[in-house]
Amino acid sequence: MAYKDNKALSGVAIGGAVSFNVIIAGPITGASMNPGRSIGAAIAAGAHKNLWVYIVVPVLGSLAAVLVYCLLRLPESEKEETSTNVNHKDFYFHPDL
Repeated sequence: MAYKDNKALSGVAIGGAVSFNVIIAGPITGASMNPGRSIGAAIAAGAHKNLWVYIVVPVLGSLAAVLVYCLLRLPESEKEETSTNVNHKDFYFHPDL
């Protein structure tokens, strides 16, 4: 299977992660998947004790995702270098030239 074909399964992976969070993790922990929603509700309720979790953990999760992506990323195949230089004569025709 080529690397380009794997992109079609990314939606399945994302959907699976969201489904897992909604069905399993949500009812057990009572947390939301949207940190902004959790932060807003905590501020409105005056519950600041565990607010740091919704600020720090998304940043740590993002950094972990970047690390995993860099470790698992397939190397790019070598491509022929094509010139991006455009000659003005390609777009302009003058009868005297």
